[in-house]
Amino acid sequence: MSGASSGGGQGNLPTMNPVSNMTPTAGAPLELAVVGGSKRICKHTHIAEDADEMSMNEGDLITVVREDPSGWWEGINTKGERGIFPANHLADEEI
Repeated sequence: MSGASSGGGQGNLPTMNPVSNMTPTAGAPLELAVVGGSKRICKHTHIAEDADEMSMNEGDLITVVREDPSGWWEGINTKGERGIFPANHLADEEI
């Protein structure tokens, strides 16, 4: 049997992608939309040299959203800016 039935079974449920429906509220910090990111303190200033990099200053709180074995991680700062940076610029311990 193919197609959705007209009964009350699960075949009638709409297909939804909850992640695509999650958009930050205007004015809300972007990091609230990140699920499962670890938070770490920047221990060394990094000045972005490429468009995909994120500048950060010593003491900034960074939410890590992706860790890459290359040593370049992706994160979001408290201003909502997102980009990659050298992982060794962050404190080892999560907060």
